[in-house]
Amino acid sequence: RRWLCNDGTQIWIGREVLNREPWDGCSSHAGEIGAMYLAREGRTQHEEGFKKLMPTFAAIDIGSNSCRLAIASVQQHRLNTLYEDREVTRLGESVFETGVISPEAMANTIKALKRFHRATQMHVADRVRVVATSAVRDARNSEAFRAWVKSATGWNVEVISGLEEGRLIDRKSTRL
Repeated sequence: RRWLCNDGTQIWIGREVLNREPWDGCSSHAGEIGAMYLAREGRTQHEEGFKKLMPTFAAIDIGSNSCRLAIASVQQHRLNTLYEDREVTRLGESVFETGVISPEAMANTIKALKRFHRATQMHVADRVRVVATSAVRDARNSEAFRAWVKSATGWNVEVISGLEEGRLIDRKSTRL
């Protein structure tokens, strides 16, 4: 059974702990709660063992036309896709005309990113990487956009170079 702590840590603790799900304590107390459960059942931690779940990763691509989310976990040394989402936001439409991201495009993108944020929380992603490409790279007001993303989601947006963008596209296409 999977237990979630307030800090987002995923842990396995025997079969049940005090009939509470999800576990509402902190991961630093998980050992004592697990030991308490096992003692009640007449077993030790060495007999039962504690297993950490494989990590879950989320990748978010803020592109010029759309935003994409992919959430995957590592299973048997391979990534297993758990969830994907995509939203057309047209973030770069005004950048190519005026050099700035329009307020409407920012708002549409933030709305999509908030939905993505909820999905990463639902899937308890251990690590989230958020990258932005040419629209954010070229916009004169990209710092304002990045600050809004940070305020709305807590995520730092990594603006990647055109070379890195090409490398990631090539890497993805070779896996198809």
